[in-house]
Amino acid sequence: MHLRFSPLTSAIKTGLMASVLAINPVWISNAQADGHSHGASQLSQSFDYQIPAGSLSDALVKLGGSSQVLLTFDPQLVQGKTTIGLKGQYSLEQGLKALLQGKNLSYQVVSKGAIKIVPAGLAQDQSQLEQQSELQLQEEMVITATRTEHLVRTAPASVSVISGEEIRSKPIADFSELVRREVGINVNQSQATGRKDIQIRGMDAQYTLLLIDGRRTSSSEALIRGNDFDLSTLPVESIERIEVIRGPMSALYGSDALGGVINIITRKADQKWQTSVKLSAETPVEGKDGETFKQSLFTAGPVNERLSLSFALENSNRDGWKDIDEDPATDIKEKELDLIESQDQLNARLGLDYELDERQSLSLDIGYSDDSRFTRYESWGWESFADQDSQRLSLAAGYQLAFNDQWQGEVNLGHESIDLSDETSVYAVKESEQDNLTFNSAVTHFGERSITTLGADVVKTTVDGDTDWVKSESVKQLALFAQSEIELSNDLSLTLGGRVDDHDFFGTEFSPRAYLVFTPMAGLVLKGGYSEAFNAPSLFQLSKDYRVISCGGGCYLTGNEDLKPETAKNVEAAISYSTERWNVGLTYFNNKVDNLVERNFVDRHDIGQDLPAIYYENVSEASFDGWEFVAGSQLTDTLSVQFNFSTIDAVNEETKQDLTSRPEHSANLALNWSPNDDSSYFVQLRHIGAMLNSWSVEVPAYEVVDLGGQYQINNGWKLSAGVNNLLDQRLDQENEDYEQVLVGRSVYLSSQWQF
Repeated sequence: MHLRFSPLTSAIKTGLMASVLAINPVWISNAQADGHSHGASQLSQSFDYQIPAGSLSDALVKLGGSSQVLLTFDPQLVQGKTTIGLKGQYSLEQGLKALLQGKNLSYQVVSKGAIKIVPAGLAQDQSQLEQQSELQLQEEMVITATRTEHLVRTAPASVSVISGEEIRSKPIADFSELVRREVGINVNQSQATGRKDIQIRGMDAQYTLLLIDGRRTSSSEALIRGNDFDLSTLPVESIERIEVIRGPMSALYGSDALGGVINIITRKADQKWQTSVKLSAETPVEGKDGETFKQSLFTAGPVNERLSLSFALENSNRDGWKDIDEDPATDIKEKELDLIESQDQLNARLGLDYELDERQSLSLDIGYSDDSRFTRYESWGWESFADQDSQRLSLAAGYQLAFNDQWQGEVNLGHESIDLSDETSVYAVKESEQDNLTFNSAVTHFGERSITTLGADVVKTTVDGDTDWVKSESVKQLALFAQSEIELSNDLSLTLGGRVDDHDFFGTEFSPRAYLVFTPMAGLVLKGGYSEAFNAPSLFQLSKDYRVISCGGGCYLTGNEDLKPETAKNVEAAISYSTERWNVGLTYFNNKVDNLVERNFVDRHDIGQDLPAIYYENVSEASFDGWEFVAGSQLTDTLSVQFNFSTIDAVNEETKQDLTSRPEHSANLALNWSPNDDSSYFVQLRHIGAMLNSWSVEVPAYEVVDLGGQYQINNGWKLSAGVNNLLDQRLDQENEDYEQVLVGRSVYLSSQWQF
């Protein structure tokens, strides 16, 4: 779903507001005319806001009145813009940011008692008023939790938001390198390839739904093992922010959201053209090769009064990283084996947004990705290789309509085509194709004390392959969903939701959800809820016409049409408290999963081929129980610290054994220093606790330290540099039981020009 909000205010209403403002702008608020009673100092003062959903102009009027400041704006700036409102205890600064989020607007403190709304591109420097606080969760908006805009700290879910500035300030190959620093998330990086598996609260990657602007993206049917191609299909420069929902979300998003949701929100054009060009390089100090070079371009702006455009292009090249053994007796061939595979990548994205009128708009997104990988590795004592290339073309179109101030709707259509070429030392070149077709529509009503959304989704996946598939297969899933956020009182809200999915293979599934959010006083939030979720087995797991070489070349792996969907029941509760200088939060969760799908290595049967076959089956129940703790503080005006710690107890309930490849606990500590407006520096420590490898052997905990900084040379030129894995943590040399790999100490440098 392409999440973009349409105008909801009529021309007549805006025109009337303009006339009133032109006569007497002080009518906006109850501020003192001399401007000395209130002003910039009130940005941090908290007020009780009761602003209903509706037009942005009306909301700003009420905000000014409640805060008792002189709040002025040109009515043309807010014409046709809408807001979900603001209810509860917030500072004036938080209220302004919440209402203006995503509207291309900002604010200026004109005098001690007056604030003016201005276009974001024209906002003057307000560093003395808006210090870069690390407590962004208090002010960030999130869409994924409810499909409508919501403040992060009061959203009815466990939410993390990674800002675009943080994404673009570090040398990352894909967004998983940032997500791994969030509480409750672990990223395993496999040996020989370096490919990543994102776990949310102990759930494997296949239980995490990946979205781009609310639209599903997946190539998991074309490549079933070692597939992280979906993590790097977008140019990094095109990402506005990343929203992470920890915990099941099937009530809104259906299958694949049993563990959580990651939604990548792309950048849109501003009111004036912006262009950036970036060159970056990273090279390991230890080992052999592994250099990465990346070039990127991003440009966006208005083509005319109605049409805006954004375009991003990224080219990246990485050599395979190899270990160097100083022992002269070592076979030279082993020095050519990769610990991290080589990768050549080209990503491009074009976005178009067109306003038909103040109530209707169209959007079009076109994406292309070409990702080539190659690695040499050891398998059962033999040197093997894997050569894979993925080409992807995606198209998405959306139509948004505002019926009136209370009703809005949208219709979205998306198509994604993935062609995968796969060659290994075990088998010759295989060609696989996967097509994903998605359609969704939703209607939202903004009431005085509730926000209700009704919608429908259709997802169809078709896969074909010249080797693994006997014939082309497809699966279709239809769904109806409903959700209502109900304000029970000024400080208590209840979110109720439910979704009915109809799947081609196993029929109907219902996923309910209920969530309470309580804000008894300024800064304090208590929330928690119950949800049920399901995960439809993959198409290859369900199809008897699928088979792939497995068991190290000793058997085939085939599907099972009698599989049942995996289901989950989740409970979570959280408490958080925040001020302008610090924040702290604690969350408990318990997720019980039934009918886990696993491979049966014991029972083998003849399929009339040269090798016997093993198959998938529902074999076990599992529970995922844990705690998440977060804390942060603005220690001084220039120094801030953030910390998170999580535990996970993941158990197979049938065998009572701990599940493998999941750390018992993990922690992240970050210290950020911004001595002036032109420079910033950071030090980050990541701790990964002890875990069992796939052979149930415990491997010890380890730590990784990164540091870096950036310097703004002038208005258009910025340099960034740093060291990753400062202490040269080498899992491949420390313990042969590790199944993870880390690139040794490496240095990076990037240069960015903006104009």
